[in-house]
Amino acid sequence: MSWTIWVAVAVVSVVVSSCGTPGKDEMASSTDKGGQAGEHPRYEKPAGVQCHIPAILGMAYRSFQGSDIEAHLGPVVGKKRLPGVRGQAIQYEKGELLVARGRIYGVSYTFERPVSLLEALHDTGLPESLGSEFVPTSRELRIERSPYGFRRLVLVRSAPGEERFVAIRAWKILPQEKY
Repeated sequence: MSWTIWVAVAVVSVVVSSCGTPGKDEMASSTDKGGQAGEHPRYEKPAGVQCHIPAILGMAYRSFQGSDIEAHLGPVVGKKRLPGVRGQAIQYEKGELLVARGRIYGVSYTFERPVSLLEALHDTGLPESLGSEFVPTSRELRIERSPYGFRRLVLVRSAPGEERFVAIRAWKILPQEKY
């Protein structure tokens, strides 16, 4: 073997040994936070956030439902099939989830009252600066392909031309493009 291969093997073995298995202290802290070692801690919605869109989008629907979703969107009021994407739209009291192939790819949330842009972003757990330009229309503000991983983000105006918003819709992907 050449010396470069030996050096590469040595570097890999050092990296692997430093990543090793967690120690007793690390395992104890993980069991204190969420139950069994290796389990993820239970999700808790941040204070002041009404519907935590970044946490919901892209999640497996089965792992993030029931009381977790109801804390964001209220109780389920209906379901309908989406045959074009082989998924379903699940209606909640305050919004809707779009699910395809077991993943939440879209979420809509209706605010309790018209809110400003900054309030809308804060109430949904989004950063104040989304790193993209909104495309304004008379009825909505829209971002296509945000650097935060959204395929599309739409804020619905309370009235044409108003700077207050009544709803937000976010898509992680658009299934017709993906599948």
